[in-house]
Amino acid sequence: MADGSTTFRKRTPRLLRQRDTIAIATEGIKTEPDYFTYLQRKYRETIIYVISRDHSRSEPMQVLDDLIEYKGQKSGLRNKAKAHWIVIDIDGRSPEVIRRVTAKAAQNDILVADSNPCFELWLLLHRKALRDYDDNVLEEFLRNEKIGNRTRLEIELVKVCGEYNKRNIRESDFLPYVTTAIMNAHDTDPRPNSPWIHQIGSRVYRLIQTIRDVSASPQNPSH
Repeated sequence: MADGSTTFRKRTPRLLRQRDTIAIATEGIKTEPDYFTYLQRKYRETIIYVISRDHSRSEPMQVLDDLIEYKGQKSGLRNKAKAHWIVIDIDGRSPEVIRRVTAKAAQNDILVADSNPCFELWLLLHRKALRDYDDNVLEEFLRNEKIGNRTRLEIELVKVCGEYNKRNIRESDFLPYVTTAIMNAHDTDPRPNSPWIHQIGSRVYRLIQTIRDVSASPQNPSH
């Protein structure tokens, strides 16, 4: 019994060090980090590390530059990340801006999880498919104009989830439906080889698939 206990205490730190890390930089400083914190509970075999940033640095190129700087540092988990991702919104930005961001990301081996118009669309896809809406509503989603103190997609999330607060999203509204979100988002991506998504849709599903694949890797512990 004593030998068994000693063996277990020695193995546990070694197994934990074998977990792969996915490093993520996001435009949002609350909604997206909270979502990935919840996701960490679901995929415990992978370390999901969302880098912190100054709230004023929310433009896609600033988010990318922060991740490039982080990636270049040589200490702790930062040197061991399996992959680096930026999570950005198209959000009416010009194609030239997005082209520069995606090109620079590719040059630095950084993957892009973009949503058009924004991350709230990815959240909606946990609960609804875009085929459930007619073209007029989809155009409203794409414009995502503010009505009162909420955007059009925030209003839809209130309708679908019962309530929605981007500063305090509820884990139960989204995490049980991750597989549904992946399938729904995949259906919105008819040109998967293009550098960014041009129509309404979200490529956050690619990041989630990476997390799931890394978690299922034989080198990661299952317990």
